[in-house]
Amino acid sequence: MDRLLIWLFRHLRPRSGWLLPFLAVLLALLLPAAIHAARWTPQRDPLGSLAFVALLAGWWLSQRRWRAASLLLTGGLLGLLAVANAVGALLPSFWRVLWDVARSLAWSWQRWQGAPLPDDLWWPLFTGNRLGVQGL
Repeated sequence: MDRLLIWLFRHLRPRSGWLLPFLAVLLALLLPAAIHAARWTPQRDPLGSLAFVALLAGWWLSQRRWRAASLLLTGGLLGLLAVANAVGALLPSFWRVLWDVARSLAWSWQRWQGAPLPDDLWWPLFTGNRLGVQGL
């Protein structure tokens, strides 16, 4: 195990050394840590992970050989999407999406094996009722 860690440390070493990426991560997480310490946001606020993802996205964009205008547009759009999602909770959580995909794949597999379609499958589309409960 030690040999693997030493090999990873040597072969994944950035050109500038390990100090610069370490300081970048530390500085990116410093502001969310200060905001959490001041209790300005709820404890489950995703500021730390948002800062880390923004740092990774910035690093990924810096490795691209694109024009400056396209890098600026891509970074700006990714930033706006991340902030809007963090503030407004526009997108469902990753685990919810993963659960829905797994459930859809299981249902598709059962359907492929010959399971019949439920009788009330299309009912919510026609009634506007999201729960599919018949009533009134």
